[in-house]
Amino acid sequence: MGTSIIPNSFIFVTLIVNTIISLYVLFKDFGNKTNRYYAFFVTFLDLWIMFNFLQNESSLFSDRILEIWLRVDFALAIYVVFSWFLFCIFITKNRLSKKENRKFLIALGSWNLILSLLSFGTETVITDVYFDGSLIRYREGSFFLIYAFFLVSYFISGIYFLIRKIRSLKNHSITYRQILFILIGAFVSIGNGVVINLFLQTFFPISLEISRFGLYGMSILVIFSAYAVLRYKWLNINLIAIELFVIAVSVILFVPILYFENLLISPKDYLFDMIIFLVVLAFGFILLRKGKQEHRMREELLKANERLRSLDELKNKFMMSVTHELKTPITNIKNNLWSIQSFFGNEDPDSKREINSASISVERLTQLVNSILEITAIEDGTFQPLHIDFNCQKIT
Repeated sequence: MGTSIIPNSFIFVTLIVNTIISLYVLFKDFGNKTNRYYAFFVTFLDLWIMFNFLQNESSLFSDRILEIWLRVDFALAIYVVFSWFLFCIFITKNRLSKKENRKFLIALGSWNLILSLLSFGTETVITDVYFDGSLIRYREGSFFLIYAFFLVSYFISGIYFLIRKIRSLKNHSITYRQILFILIGAFVSIGNGVVINLFLQTFFPISLEISRFGLYGMSILVIFSAYAVLRYKWLNINLIAIELFVIAVSVILFVPILYFENLLISPKDYLFDMIIFLVVLAFGFILLRKGKQEHRMREELLKANERLRSLDELKNKFMMSVTHELKTPITNIKNNLWSIQSFFGNEDPDSKREINSASISVERLTQLVNSILEITAIEDGTFQPLHIDFNCQKIT
């Protein structure tokens, strides 16, 4: 068996990290469908990573068992990309997430079950499994292209929904940043885990070292998607890290306390360990409490800022609408005053004075409307300054 680029124990670290993140997201808001589909996606992903890893452990399993792991790998892969597809539908609030389209999703799920069963129990998707040294190989069955079509379609459809959603959003919104982070995680994983393990390994023979290396990249998508689902900013990413650190340290310090025989052997050391554990626990609680308070204040400020920005946009739209509506009657008044002055203004001095006064007032109103339009354009960033070529030497 070839030597992996990264120790095999890292696979299990990857699975543990993915599981912890998945459970954290799930129980953070269990009633949210997006959170549940995220956990659904990570669960299938972890199972797929595990069996993809095991299928090449020829030192641990017989050839028959390795073939079973390979078929389980293929049976799970279709659910990995389908759960990704569902996750993208619900986080983008695509119309497929509505109740009236649920039958369509159920039909797709039923079709996936058929493909999964064909992959595991028949020779229609993969056939003639053989071994090339320590690597397990296979030949394509009659249904392989259909299986591959749905595999690729689900993943690309998810990317399409994300891109279409992000194009409809403004780049300062929270949702825009959510979708952006998922896309970044997806494209990084495409370059690493997805291309290597879901597609290259499916369609081309690749080395065990490359296959193993690709598995670790899947955590990038898991982490970036969790970041987006929880709507966390950088502050709260640090908060998660603090929570995990406090939990890990507390567990490590709590383990010696479980050995009660140490109390009889060395009471002072046992008491010291207990005091250290309680101090760390209290310090961690205070640190997390302050971090959550700071995060809550920051979230409130961000929401207030977004609300103010939205109100400012409404104000600008209102001003633009009002001023444009005013320009038309002002123009009509100016034209009518000009017509009256042309026919009657020269005959009566009093009429001429009144008409001139009205014309001056209309001109001032026109300048005011134009000024409001210019200010609104400047605030929107659509103002186009007038460039004039001027020779300063002519003044001197």
